[in-house]
Amino acid sequence: MKRKSRIWEKIKAEFESFTTVQKVLAGGTAFFLAVALIALLFFSGKKVGGAIGRIVTSDDKDDSGTEETSEEVSDFSGGILPETTDAGEEYINGTLFVGDSNMLRLVGFDLLTYKNVIGVVGMGITSFSSSKCVYFSGYSDPVTIATAVGKMQPARIVICFGTNDLLTDTDTYIKCYENAIQAMQNACPTADIIVLSVPPLAQDVSTSMGILTMAKVNAFNNALIQMCEENDLPFLNATNDILLGNDGYAKDGYMADDHYHMEEDTLKLLLQYVRTHAYNVDNVKTVSSSAPTQVAAPYKFSSTTVYSYVVSQMQAAGFKYYDGTETDEELSGEQYFSYTIDSDVVYGYEEVEANAMIDYISEMAAYSEGAKFKIEYEDADDGSHRFYIHILTPCVHEFGEWETIAESTCSTQGVRKHTCTKCGYEETEKMELDPENHEYTWVTIKEASCTEAGTESGTCSCGDVTTREIPALGHEWEETARTDTAVTYTCSRCGEQKDEDLTASGDDAGAGENQNGDDAGDDSGDGSGDGNG
Repeated sequence: MKRKSRIWEKIKAEFESFTTVQKVLAGGTAFFLAVALIALLFFSGKKVGGAIGRIVTSDDKDDSGTEETSEEVSDFSGGILPETTDAGEEYINGTLFVGDSNMLRLVGFDLLTYKNVIGVVGMGITSFSSSKCVYFSGYSDPVTIATAVGKMQPARIVICFGTNDLLTDTDTYIKCYENAIQAMQNACPTADIIVLSVPPLAQDVSTSMGILTMAKVNAFNNALIQMCEENDLPFLNATNDILLGNDGYAKDGYMADDHYHMEEDTLKLLLQYVRTHAYNVDNVKTVSSSAPTQVAAPYKFSSTTVYSYVVSQMQAAGFKYYDGTETDEELSGEQYFSYTIDSDVVYGYEEVEANAMIDYISEMAAYSEGAKFKIEYEDADDGSHRFYIHILTPCVHEFGEWETIAESTCSTQGVRKHTCTKCGYEETEKMELDPENHEYTWVTIKEASCTEAGTESGTCSCGDVTTREIPALGHEWEETARTDTAVTYTCSRCGEQKDEDLTASGDDAGAGENQNGDDAGDDSGDGSGDGNG
């Protein structure tokens, strides 16, 4: 990517390539040519790869304080551009500003036109090479920024990316930046490329969002300065020079409510800074008159985009989404908030509007556990977009009795729950250990038999040991033999046998006994029981 070299080193290298004889013959000529060329470059303000404008010093002003018009030029080999005299409107007319939505706002505030701006909302340097995002009148498809630069052929390019890359690591960011610069150099070799610092963030961005931080902005800008020094590229240090406040964040009022977009007056100040930190002022070429006319990207506002973003952010904040099937009693504490997005919202600002909604909600509703929300939206015929955000305030729970889910043991806490009788919310908690409730692992010491009890030993993880009886199993009788008078039974487990006498049962066996077990006798007689002899 390195494009520039020292003029004397080039002349010296060419001179030393001659043969000894050629050096003798050409030495005098080469010397005077070198001196003449250096003098021409010095007094014309021209330098290989481009020259900066005249440096402003105290000697440049007369007694009235007005600047003189000397064409004195300070040597520049890459890095931070110093202050120069005002290069004027002609300098801006030959400049193409390339970047994200902050550059696009130059058009939005009517400070410049699409002839001098390629600004892509939401774009980062990591998607520079792949994103086809520039639209031209008469073209059916958009093109990449590098392709657009090749069609527009400006005198210089001021490139500014970084705000949308703050979640990218610095090494990847710089590598993508170098690739982007190389792509633009290939598309327009005559253009000077000037790197503009990443704009600062407002004070509250890192605390409210927790994602975009000034520490990362500073890391990017330091890496960009190093990149420019190593590759002889000019760097506009606007962030440190004019945009940064004493607290290390953007000056008050310089950024919009979203904390990272520059306000109109800030952009005016930035344009003036570009004019007074000029580079290669002799390059007065304007954007090619034969270039196709760039047009605004199609308006693609999406209510669904806003909806999805707000839902994800509110869930991350602890809200639970509800589907609207709750009963009137459950919705009795609901609070209603509404937010309207007007039809003039710029494409790509859906996230900004969504964040504004979230900020509004956070001021009106407590982010507490149990809170629920629902979002509805409608796109009106007049182009406006209305969002209805319903918040269910947390229930003041009234719990029923505790229900044990798992008992406590000597080493493991049990769990119990109780349920709110109003909303059904379940709350669980762990119970205290029960030192008397052991969990034994049992080992049989003596097996139980049919007639004798056995014994087993139990050991708990806490070290407690105990024993317990295994009840006698009892016989498992099965009939193994039968005759007319007896049945034999055998235990299937131990083999013990017993017999059952069939003659002792049935009609014959019981005929000679009454209910008291006395013998009834065979002769009853007619006068039994009357006492007569």
